[in-house]
Amino acid sequence: MQSPSRAADDPTPLYQAVLEPHRSASARNINTAIIVFALAALPLSLIFSVIGAWPVSIFIGLDVVLLFAALRLHFWFGRSREVITITHDLLTVERIGAGGRRRTWAASPHWMKVVVTELDDDRNRLELRTRDNRTEIGRFLNADEKVALARELRGKLAAFSVWRGSVA
Repeated sequence: MQSPSRAADDPTPLYQAVLEPHRSASARNINTAIIVFALAALPLSLIFSVIGAWPVSIFIGLDVVLLFAALRLHFWFGRSREVITITHDLLTVERIGAGGRRRTWAASPHWMKVVVTELDDDRNRLELRTRDNRTEIGRFLNADEKVALARELRGKLAAFSVWRGSVA
């Protein structure tokens, strides 16, 4: 068994959650959808070109390119994530953007409150708060997932909280 002073210095995570946005399709599925759409658009484009309405073919090609760009951009943004880590003396939220940029927010778990604020019927905000510091987490989660995450975090933080029993 570790002594209390060693436990406080131990960087081993007591809890870790990785939050990722939902992705409805893999890169392979996106490429397949684009190919199917392009193959379906090709005969239509040729028909318009043959009857002399060739400018329509340009717009059909533009539709294919824009659909490809939109789906790839959606997939690229889906690579972002948040990693929430609790150790004996620190709660850390590391945000990793789609391009790999990392931003970190950290505070003591001893003074942490987990707050869910209702915005309207189907939206809410999940925040981690200390006396003079706060951050929103899980922006890409739906309302039910935020409530479930808040419940889980409150349970994990209860062992550290000086608020004992009054965590909102």
